[in-house]
Amino acid sequence: MIRHANSNPDFKDYVSRGVTVVGFTAQWCGPCRMMTPIFENLAKLYPKLKFMKVDIEKLPDVAASEKVGSMPTYNIYKDGRIVEQMTGANTAQLMVLAGKYK
Repeated sequence: MIRHANSNPDFKDYVSRGVTVVGFTAQWCGPCRMMTPIFENLAKLYPKLKFMKVDIEKLPDVAASEKVGSMPTYNIYKDGRIVEQMTGANTAQLMVLAGKYK
């Protein structure tokens, strides 16, 4: 299941415990839309990981605080700290990244 961040405190709380894969996206972003089914499949494939999407248009403060400069960006958080970051629509790279923390 993928959770959608609805505020900065919601985002911070969700990534604060365990391993969380966060996708930073925007509705206008074509590569983001292309990666959506991959992200959804990873959430099903790795049920022990948490997954969250952040719409940078709705939560620009979260995108800014996490230094997201392009979309899509995928961050892996472990107990609230970024341990990995990936930018771009690279399906294989995202699968490898998530698989490292399964």
